[in-house]
Amino acid sequence: MPREASQFKPKPEGEALAASPICAKFDRETDAFLRAHPDRSGFIRAAVAAAIQETLHLDSIPGMQESILEGMATPLSECSTEPGW
Repeated sequence: MPREASQFKPKPEGEALAASPICAKFDRETDAFLRAHPDRSGFIRAAVAAAIQETLHLDSIPGMQESILEGMATPLSECSTEPGW
């Protein structure tokens, strides 16, 4: 089945894109949301880039990675309902 020509959009100006795409499958709700977006590839590219930047920022803070891993390993029953700030 041939793809619609409108699916292929020129790369954003000033951006050097990789030679081949990275593909991913999403749950049905996320998939429906993305397919309804007028520029889904641009939206996904921006969302992934923002998430990576946030991860790199958090990872640059001394002790943050260990703190996050410790928090993830903590059973919910041991967690406080108040942040304690």
